[in-house]
Amino acid sequence: ASGIGFCLAEEFGRAGSKVVITDIAPDRLADAVKRLKTQGIRVHSRVENVTKRPEVESCARWAIKKLGGIDILINNAGIGHHSELEETTIEDWRKLVEVNLFGPLYHIYALLPFMKKKGDGCIVNVSSGQKFFRLPTWGAYASIKAALGTFSEILHFELRKYNIRVT
Repeated sequence: ASGIGFCLAEEFGRAGSKVVITDIAPDRLADAVKRLKTQGIRVHSRVENVTKRPEVESCARWAIKKLGGIDILINNAGIGHHSELEETTIEDWRKLVEVNLFGPLYHIYALLPFMKKKGDGCIVNVSSGQKFFRLPTWGAYASIKAALGTFSEILHFELRKYNIRVT
């Protein structure tokens, strides 16, 4: 409901798409919906914690039932982390993995059966330039984003047979 996600919602909405946005923060989500609707954008919203698989699956079922499905899934939720590796706690790693890796995986696995049955779809996983520029103090963040990037590259080839594109 903010940053790149909000800008993407605006652009897709201006292009005539029905947009579904999710966020963990109800107030931020409500504000984003209000701002999008004032632009005439058809927007739906759901409070969702991307680290909670049941919430993600519930949202996917809702979107399929309410909207007839999802054509484009953009996995954009993410958190940053800036610290030397020796100072990065296991809890820091766990949070990064849950939000930046498992969040996208939960969404993909929740919507993939629908996309396969439909024979069409697009999955966009937002990674980071840190995947390529491995700088000190960004090790944990870059490692998780690299994992998401590698997953996306392989998934791209594996899902082509279903006419599902992965970026």
